[in-house]
Amino acid sequence: MNMNRFSFTTGLLIAVSISAAQAGVKRVGAASDEALDTLKTIEHSAVMIEAQADEFKAISENIALDPKSHLAQLLALKDKLNRAGQEISRLENESAAPWEQQAIAKAGPLLADAAMNTRKAIEYFNEHQDRLWTVEYRGYAEKINRDSMEAAKTLREYLNLAQTRNREERLEQQLGTIDK
Repeated sequence: MNMNRFSFTTGLLIAVSISAAQAGVKRVGAASDEALDTLKTIEHSAVMIEAQADEFKAISENIALDPKSHLAQLLALKDKLNRAGQEISRLENESAAPWEQQAIAKAGPLLADAAMNTRKAIEYFNEHQDRLWTVEYRGYAEKINRDSMEAAKTLREYLNLAQTRNREERLEQQLGTIDK
C-alpha cells in the first residue's frame, strides 16, 4: 500500500512539473530573464571554447603539423574568448541574481586566464614558429584547455542547480507547500 502511494505521489509530482514547465512559469527569485539568457550564452561559448582548446592541445602535441594549423586554432580561440569576455561584461551590466553573479565570479577568471595564455601562446608562436614542440608552448595549450574545461563545467553546474531549484520552487507553489 505504501508503494502504491509512493508511485502515485511520484507520478503526481512528475505530472505537475511537466505541466508547470509547459505553462512557461517564470523562474522564481530571478533578477531578470535577460541575465539568465546571457549566462546561458556564456555557458554555450565556454563549451565552444573548451572544444577549441581541446583541438589546440591536440595540435600542439603533433610536431608534424604545419605551423599555420597552430595559428588558425589560436586565432579561433582568441576570437571565442573575446566574445565570451564581451558577454561577461554585458552580464555585469544587467540585473543578475546572486547565483548568476557567483557563477561569473568563478568562471570569469578562468576564461580570463585562458585568454591570457592564448595571448602568450600567440606571442610564443610569432617568435618561435620553428620550436612549437617545446614544453613551454605545450604548457600554454594545457593551461588553456584546463581553464576552459573548468569554466564550462562551472557554468553548466550553476545552470543545472538553478534549473533544479526553479523546478522545486514551481512544484512547491503548485502544491501549496511553501513553509515561510
